[in-house]
Amino acid sequence: MHITNKTLCGTWNGSDGILGLHNFNGTLARVPAGHNYPTNWTASNEAWRFTNNCVGCTPIALPVELTDFFVICNNNSASVNWTTATETNNDFFTIERSADAINYETVTTVKGAGNSSTAQHYSYSDKEMLSGISYYRIKQTDFDGNYTYSNAMVSDCNAIKRSVTYYPNPFGNEINIKVNNLSADNATIEIVDMLGNIVAANRFNNINKANNEFKMDVSGIAAGTYFVRFTSDTFYDVSKVFKNTTSKN
Repeated sequence: MHITNKTLCGTWNGSDGILGLHNFNGTLARVPAGHNYPTNWTASNEAWRFTNNCVGCTPIALPVELTDFFVICNNNSASVNWTTATETNNDFFTIERSADAINYETVTTVKGAGNSSTAQHYSYSDKEMLSGISYYRIKQTDFDGNYTYSNAMVSDCNAIKRSVTYYPNPFGNEINIKVNNLSADNATIEIVDMLGNIVAANRFNNINKANNEFKMDVSGIAAGTYFVRFTSDTFYDVSKVFKNTTSKN
């Protein structure tokens, strides 16, 4: 099978777009629901390729480009946060919660931006969070009723109390991270800008549990406001930090 670049097309071949096929004789074939139904197929014309001559049609865009999604434990609630870079035909979001990552219930709905080409930030505080580990996901629904799901995020706001300190804050070329009661072997620390882009990241392996202090070189990022995202097998934290306009710590 020879595959050429193919723009998704909602107005060609009965909206089958990328599924439209031609054999080498030019006979049209369709592949609905995973089945091949050519109009003229023989054992001698098995050479197929994706067509790329979609004339006069509009590429299909993803409804929402999700750039960040995280959950923070804050004042006896779980704060669900997410950011979109673009939105197309977006009606609303549904925050869903589960105790087992299988059976989800609706927490609330949040109105979407409709159509947007700039970053949109959303946040909701779940004050009726579950005891123990909870899984959160975002369901995005279009105006036409179509929907998609995000990946799930894990939260355990009732776990062993751990705390993290970022210093100095504001910081300069380096930032120090200290975590109390950390019981993990590995951790990832990411610096995230206000658009949800990761601008710096470090992976720490074989952590010395007697000394849970980490240092990151952040001399390469511009002055401004950022989030520090600390992720390990047993602990997750997101905190806001600031970088000075000068290079001094």
